[in-house]
Amino acid sequence: MSNASDPKEDVGPVVSGERIDSVDVLRGVACLGILLMNIIAFALPVATYYNPSVMGLENPANLWAYIVNWLFFEGSMRTVFSMLFGAGVVLITSRAENRGAGVESADIYLRRNMLLMAFGLVDAYLFLWYSDILYLYGLAGLFLFVFRRLMPRTLFLLGVVMVIFMGIINLSANAELAAVMSQVEAAQQAGSEVTAEQLEAIGYYEALQAEYAPGADQVAAEVAIRQSGFIEQFHFIAPIVVAFQSVFTYTYAIWDVLTMMLIGMALFKWGVFDARKSHGFYWAMVVIGYGVGVPVNWYEIRMAIDSGFSFEWVGLNYIKTYQIGRLGTAAGHIGLVMLFCKSGGLGFISRSLGAVGRMALTNYLSHSVICLFLFTGVGLAWFGQLERYQLYYVVAAIWAFQLIASPLWLRYFRFGPVEWLWRSLTYGAWQPMRAVRRQ
Repeated sequence: MSNASDPKEDVGPVVSGERIDSVDVLRGVACLGILLMNIIAFALPVATYYNPSVMGLENPANLWAYIVNWLFFEGSMRTVFSMLFGAGVVLITSRAENRGAGVESADIYLRRNMLLMAFGLVDAYLFLWYSDILYLYGLAGLFLFVFRRLMPRTLFLLGVVMVIFMGIINLSANAELAAVMSQVEAAQQAGSEVTAEQLEAIGYYEALQAEYAPGADQVAAEVAIRQSGFIEQFHFIAPIVVAFQSVFTYTYAIWDVLTMMLIGMALFKWGVFDARKSHGFYWAMVVIGYGVGVPVNWYEIRMAIDSGFSFEWVGLNYIKTYQIGRLGTAAGHIGLVMLFCKSGGLGFISRSLGAVGRMALTNYLSHSVICLFLFTGVGLAWFGQLERYQLYYVVAAIWAFQLIASPLWLRYFRFGPVEWLWRSLTYGAWQPMRAVRRQ
């Protein structure tokens, strides 16, 4: 690898003066916010993410932790994160092309995304984070390059069409399964013979139900494995990672993130993320976004609670409104953060959030490392030991650490450590690490 004086420096990483502060702040909010959901999967059995009745729901504080999380943050933080990734696609490629990179811009872009996929594999298999999104983002990013020059209206419409398409696919799949199960129930009540197709549907339904509501013995076994050594956990986690990165990726996850990335590309081109729209525009995002998203999310929560967190509702029906709820809430978050950036107040918080955003890859991976140590047998083995609401004390501590450590690090260095490695490998030149100090 060459040094940083290589000619490729002309199309090298974004430097401080070229950054968009509001984008960094929004990315920092999303990076911290996504831990609110991920902490459940880091610290509790897999099924508890969607089904809090699996463990500890008898404590009202745990129920309220679930309600607040689902009402304001579930899906919406991932949406903002995905939108900002789409914005980054436009920013990076247009910057390289404007500097005359030509075909080299494609080379840089593809290498950057393939490296992100590699970081995702490290996160999943070495840090044992089965719900890693870096591999998925890198994979989705490979498709986005061809969309980079489309008009924002076209990008936005593509995203909206994909949201509708996802909804139709989810509804049709669930409706088909529900219809088959109704036929099975009717056949059994009538004493008729169950067909081979219906038997297959029964097996699939029961497998999903068992995964959603595991028995006490299964939960205890999972807790014991997660409190054990690395090898035992690896054998448990690896099949989940494989399933996530294969069937789940191509049937749902890739469409989930591509949709929001396309919308994010449009919003960036419209100038939404750089806080240059009017106050009225952003207040409209807040009022309309939360006005749509929060009631939809509350409806999902209410139905889940009223059904006793039944598989029939949470497993099959909440998805009918999920996209609407998370998109609306995400729009509200974006509008609120942009208003905060435009206000210019609380500059120290803005600078800290911006620093977290500039080091988002390092901070995201550090969530996995910290939680690996705290919750698994690799470290303190707190897995399954804390109540759901108590996990947010851990979240607050991690937030405080990153909000303090990130600006301190960037006072002396140009990049976060993982960002430095990512950029060095992407551009084929070791990037200067030390920050240039003003005299």
